[in-house]
Amino acid sequence: MDFHPEIFARIRERIIKLSTFSEEKGAITRPFMAPSMRPVVEEVGTWAKTIQLESRVDALGNVIVRSETRRPDAKTLVLGSHLNTVRNAGKYDGILGVTLAMAVLEQIHEWQLDLPFHLEVVGFSDEKQTRFPTAYLSSSFYAGLFDPTWLQLVDPDGISLTQVLQAWGSDLEQVMTEQRKRDDLLGYAEVHIEQGSFLEQEGRAIGLVDTICGQTHVAIEIEGHAEHAGTTPMDSRRDALALAATFIVEVEEIARQFNDMVATVGELNIEPNTSDVIPGLAHLSLDVRHPDNETRINTIQSLRATLQNLCERRGFQHTWSVKRHTPTANCDEELSQQLREAANTFEGTLPELVSGAEHNAVIMSKVCPICMLFVQAKQGLSQHPDEFTRTEHIETAFRTMLEFIRRLADQRA
Repeated sequence: MDFHPEIFARIRERIIKLSTFSEEKGAITRPFMAPSMRPVVEEVGTWAKTIQLESRVDALGNVIVRSETRRPDAKTLVLGSHLNTVRNAGKYDGILGVTLAMAVLEQIHEWQLDLPFHLEVVGFSDEKQTRFPTAYLSSSFYAGLFDPTWLQLVDPDGISLTQVLQAWGSDLEQVMTEQRKRDDLLGYAEVHIEQGSFLEQEGRAIGLVDTICGQTHVAIEIEGHAEHAGTTPMDSRRDALALAATFIVEVEEIARQFNDMVATVGELNIEPNTSDVIPGLAHLSLDVRHPDNETRINTIQSLRATLQNLCERRGFQHTWSVKRHTPTANCDEELSQQLREAANTFEGTLPELVSGAEHNAVIMSKVCPICMLFVQAKQGLSQHPDEFTRTEHIETAFRTMLEFIRRLADQRA
């Protein structure tokens, strides 16, 4: 069974169309449940209508397109990714996974395949921690894992999640009752651009994700003493920025001791932040990732002890607050094997990759088996305006996903 080549032009047209919905002119910026998300979910709904399916938008803004099988007691295979973006993002991160999943669903309908499972495409409204101080809000809701205390979370503008949902039109009483029954899920498969350059360097179109790294996010405050920059001798200063800089260097040195470890201080704010006053306060973020949970936890403990020692030697106070801890997620061997065999027809034996980035698959792994396919990205760029994926690589991923579903259907039948 074959398909029309124009399907790949349609995927790219849809990717470009979604890139026009943004909070910023001249850039792609689409935070979780921002006004620009509404036309996005409406656009996905128009795609569903081309195959006589209805879309629905749940209380957390996820857009869902479902194709029902006639078989009783069938479970659901979910395909998807996210529709929100970071600030000044690219066109493909997350979006490729949703548009490709819809194209797969359209092709299955054109072939009139009778699958032994329901097929559901979901465009998650949230994956990235770009608005509220936690990620995976919408996929947690979709998976039936939403924590009601999150309703009190506040964004940088002082707007609570409750207020955001009310403005969206969600029924707060349904936020807890609408959550999915987890026992009907067969699995979750996500296609995503590779957020790195391995596939490009190896000349491969796609790769199989084996593991999604666990992450620990920490908020740190270092308290020194703000004094006049011109009158305070060097040997009596308690410069919070200077101590923070020393700690940041230690973060890099400690992380370099482990293979596959990455550690980042991505945010640094100081007070009073003026040229003639010694910084009295420094606020830092710390992000540590590694595929082995024990190694990551031990590294976090080592970094905390390092900061404690630095502060004690120089008479500083500090606070250390773990904001988020996400364990490593391993892809399911059985589903991954189906992907391997499906890809073998088009791409040969797939390289297996570790993802250091966040994906909604992490949350889905808590309620069902997962698998992931990476697609080569030009120069490994992700979350960047110059993101690009070549059409032939999209075609390989598309063919692989179709064959994956066909094989899974044969197995389940």
